[in-house]
Amino acid sequence: STPPPLHPSTPPPVHIPTAMHPTAFWLLPALALVALLVGGGAGQAVTRPACAHAVYCNNTVLQEVADNHLVKDSKTFVDMELRHSPSTVMRAFDSLWKNGERPARTDLEEWLSTYFHNAGHDIEEWVPEDSVDEPPLLAAITDPRMRQWAMELNLVWRTLGRRVSGDVLVNPDRHSILPVQHPFVVPGGRFREFYYWDTYWVVTGLLGCNMHSTAKGMIQNLLDMVDTYGHVLNGARVYYQERSQPPLLTQMVRTYSHVMKDTHFLKGALPQLEAEYEFWMNSRSILLNSDGSVYTGKRRDVKSTQQLLEEQKLYRLNQYRAHSNVARPEGFKEDRKLVMKQLDLSPFTASFLSTKLYRDIATAAESGWDFSSRWCSNVDGDLTKMRTTDLIAVDLNAILYKNELTLAAFYLQLAEPLDPASPERERYEAKAAEYTTAADVRAAGMQKFLWVDEVGLWLDYDLARQSYVSGRSRFYASSLVPLWAGLQRHTGRTAVDRAHIEEKVMIALHRLHVFHHDGGLPISLVEHTHQQWDFPNQWAPLTLFAIDGLESLEGGAGLTQAHALASAFLSSAYNGWTESGVMYEKYDVRTTDGITGDGGEYEPQTGFGWTNGVVIELLLRLCTKGQCVEVNGVQLKDSGEGGSDWTWVLMMGAGAAVLVAAAVAVVTCVV
Repeated sequence: STPPPLHPSTPPPVHIPTAMHPTAFWLLPALALVALLVGGGAGQAVTRPACAHAVYCNNTVLQEVADNHLVKDSKTFVDMELRHSPSTVMRAFDSLWKNGERPARTDLEEWLSTYFHNAGHDIEEWVPEDSVDEPPLLAAITDPRMRQWAMELNLVWRTLGRRVSGDVLVNPDRHSILPVQHPFVVPGGRFREFYYWDTYWVVTGLLGCNMHSTAKGMIQNLLDMVDTYGHVLNGARVYYQERSQPPLLTQMVRTYSHVMKDTHFLKGALPQLEAEYEFWMNSRSILLNSDGSVYTGKRRDVKSTQQLLEEQKLYRLNQYRAHSNVARPEGFKEDRKLVMKQLDLSPFTASFLSTKLYRDIATAAESGWDFSSRWCSNVDGDLTKMRTTDLIAVDLNAILYKNELTLAAFYLQLAEPLDPASPERERYEAKAAEYTTAADVRAAGMQKFLWVDEVGLWLDYDLARQSYVSGRSRFYASSLVPLWAGLQRHTGRTAVDRAHIEEKVMIALHRLHVFHHDGGLPISLVEHTHQQWDFPNQWAPLTLFAIDGLESLEGGAGLTQAHALASAFLSSAYNGWTESGVMYEKYDVRTTDGITGDGGEYEPQTGFGWTNGVVIELLLRLCTKGQCVEVNGVQLKDSGEGGSDWTWVLMMGAGAAVLVAAAVAVVTCVV
């Protein structure tokens, strides 16, 4: 059945309580002027709210909650369920403004307890029906300790299973959680809902545990979002309406349909996959001239623009580019503090101002890397110097390149069994050619603006400076995502070109000492920023991207490093599990002791969805045939069940061929 609409898509009116202090009336109109004058143009005159909801995306409400410290953090409030309709809740809020004064804290506390349930009240625990104690795929893991660990992680899915309450489906406007039709698996910790790109690795892990129905339901939730919004939201909350995350839905469908041999599901998902692709191309793309400047010509003649692209006189790439330019509802207090610091504003003015910094913050959240020195004009992680919307991200374009090739492959797969003379086959083949051309265009743009031969890496491109983001310490793991996408193997590139790129990448990684960290792959080499997407943290998703990319190098040139990274990551995660009984969102790359990573705007989280998924994928890939891939000298901690510590020894030479065969046998193979 067709799911009900999630939430209205029209922006809400600016809410001004009828009893607001008189000074506020002249100040609010003045904010448009302030937006144009302060901070060297840092303000923006047109306000784009984070969502349409009258409560959760209402800056007046968010300001009062923040200033009176009513909840532990900003996210707690916007995750609270309304006991009554939004209009009733807002009438009660308006009534608190008496005699021209802002509400007293005691009155706000009473309002909160009267009109809201606690955060999480509208989400129920759920044990997936397809969960089994000992999945047969995991039983094939040869090492007893690794097999036991995988079985234990399989049971963790049961603790992370959730579904929305019945009232969410009946009264969706009383909830910030979206009325999704299928149960889901959450990351864990403070994250009560599922997130877009997290789901890719969660689905990978679920398929490895034979939880096919749960995986399909999670993918279907994302497809339903595309039907409602035209794109997949950052996460399953209404306040994420104006931003997305790395577009991995096409790869989820590819993985699921490959494992399940389900061409019918693939075909049914194609309209949504194409719609999501169009979202990124229509609202997140940018045209560049050959000199790297932004193309400003009129784009009414689509044919001529396409011709210029194919002739490589014009280039099209994509950016992360959130629509909202106000403080994030789930990070209202933190975002406002940054704008206050940047522009030297009062809390009130910063609460209502629309600024470029707010949009850059939201855009960094859309990238999934919230937050990192990667998005800043300096390397000290000062978020007031964030300029995300000025950059073209390497990883986003690599993902879209792979999506384009995958969509082309989907259409060729559907065309293959049809009569060569049938109109439907002709249509499918034309669509495949269209996406292949799009991949060609993107590859040309990435080669020209993102590949930096003297550095030997793909780097983010700075639109304002018309140059790549440089500096030795500016290595980010995103530079390896093009290898995962297979960009170095692009059709038309000669064997010499491919060998040159691959050699350059390996030289650069060794020169930068990327492989010199006991715990695996650092997310960046930028130190002392206290941001969670910087050194010394390691993140499972980027580690797997890197492993896949290095494994794909011609002649096994990256196998040793790929397997060393896999082994270091697995040993760290295993040791952390043995020591604490939990899986972390991120790890400290300086050790294999399994210590959690740190930094960022919230405390380290446990659970943890994508970490579990990556571990299960690597164990299935590397530990189901013969001996697990191993790292010289790393000791695994004893689980307390007896037996000696297991020393990991690096396998090379002929043993590498065995590992390649094991990699080919993985259930969720990478195209």
